[in-house]
Amino acid sequence: MTHFITGSDTLVPQWLDGRDKFREVQQRIVTELQNQGDKNIYLYMPDGRELTDMVLEGHSLWHECTVDGLHFNDLGYFYTTKGLIQFLKENRLI
Repeated sequence: MTHFITGSDTLVPQWLDGRDKFREVQQRIVTELQNQGDKNIYLYMPDGRELTDMVLEGHSLWHECTVDGLHFNDLGYFYTTKGLIQFLKENRLI
């Protein structure tokens, strides 16, 4: 699972760029291992913003899922779990 993009990342462009670079590296490593025959490695790459269906006037309210723009509150854990369960089902892991 990659690190989630948080509200604080969206406020500082360099942080968001850095987060995207880390995600690209993680994806490249997992793809390489899969191509080498590893059938038991998966990468769940939640952006964070797509996990919540809370939208107001066309804008995601993902930032409402943290207590401080970084750490999840109950709503953040709910949507994260919901997305992870969907990923696991889609990959027939549960």
